[in-house]
Amino acid sequence: MRCNRALRTPWSDVVAGGWRRGAPSLDASFLCELAHDHGGDHVDYLDELAAEVHVWARWDDTGACRFVVMPPCGVVDHALDPVKREACHLTADHSSGHSWQVTDDTPSLD
Repeated sequence: MRCNRALRTPWSDVVAGGWRRGAPSLDASFLCELAHDHGGDHVDYLDELAAEVHVWARWDDTGACRFVVMPPCGVVDHALDPVKREACHLTADHSSGHSWQVTDDTPSLD
């Protein structure tokens, strides 16, 4: 299971105003992508600046947030059929469970 710890973005009030005016949407909160039993900071993927250069939001349990640039983990599950293999897309320094081991149980809004 995924952590899914949420944190309101520093621009959440701007997002709310933008939604009312029909501006392009931005996320109003970050949602931790790590396994539910991870230690340390929470992280959420934001964007890819270049190959292997990703921007992440990282925050602690007090809500102190910072933005970091680091590569993704990149570990591959070699037990899978080579056609279905996918590299772990979490941060290079994540502590528990690779992305293929972490299930997202976030309720769908559809």
